[in-house]
Amino acid sequence: MNVYELFEPLNEKWSEKYKRSINCANPQGFSQRAHCAGRKKNESYSTGEYASSADQNQIPTKMINAGYVVTFDPKTRHVTIAKAGKVHSQFTFKGTQSFSNYKKYVERAIEILNNKQYGINENSQKPDVTKAFVKKFLPWLQRELGIKQLPKIELLDKPMTTSFGSYDSENNCLYVVTAGRHPVDVLRTLAHELTHHKQNQAGILDSHSGATGTDEENEANANAGIVMRDFAKQNPHYFGLDK
Repeated sequence: MNVYELFEPLNEKWSEKYKRSINCANPQGFSQRAHCAGRKKNESYSTGEYASSADQNQIPTKMINAGYVVTFDPKTRHVTIAKAGKVHSQFTFKGTQSFSNYKKYVERAIEILNNKQYGINENSQKPDVTKAFVKKFLPWLQRELGIKQLPKIELLDKPMTTSFGSYDSENNCLYVVTAGRHPVDVLRTLAHELTHHKQNQAGILDSHSGATGTDEENEANANAGIVMRDFAKQNPHYFGLDK
C-alpha cells in the first residue's frame, strides 16, 4: 500500500476549492501527498455502478480493489471476490447499508486473502499495529532527518527477493516489506531507506552506495539505530517501556 493513504485525515479542514486545485501529478509537501494518495484510493472505487453521483454512499454492485473484482448482490447481500476469473472468497455482508462500512469488510477480506497467498501468519503480522506505528513514526522521522520532500513510499505485504527494503533513486520511490515482521523492525528499515533518500537529495548517492561497508550504507545503518533509540525514548508506550 501507498503509505500516504494512512494520513488522509490531515487535510480534512481544506476547502473543496483548494483540494481541486492540487496537482496530484506533482504534489507539494507531505500533506498534499497524503491528500493525493487518498484521492487515488477513492478513485479505485469509482468503477462501482452507482445509480447517480448523489448515490455514492450506497454499496456498488461491482468495484475493483487491489486487482480483485468485487461484486455485491443487493437482494441477497452476497459478496464475491475474484481475480483473473477465479473466485477467491464468497461471504454474506451483514453490516449496515454503508459504503464505508462495506469497504472495510472488503479490504479486510482481501488482506486475509493476500496473507494466505504469501503464507503470512495472521497473528504474527498484526498489520493494523504496523500501520499505527508508521503513522506515528513517519512525520517524526521526516523532521529528525531534515527531509523537505519525501519520496513515494510503498508498504509491501509480501517478501522481496533479497532484502526487507530498497530505495529506487531514479523513480524516487521507497519500498519496505511488512510481511511477517515486527513493527519496530519495519520502522528501522524505513529509517534506513529514508537516509538513502536524503543522501540522494544531497547528491552523494550512486549505484554502489548500497554495498556493505560504504560510507553511505554505514550512515544509513547508524541513523536507523539512533532514530529508533530516540523514538523509543519519546514514545515509550509503543515499546512497552512505560509499564
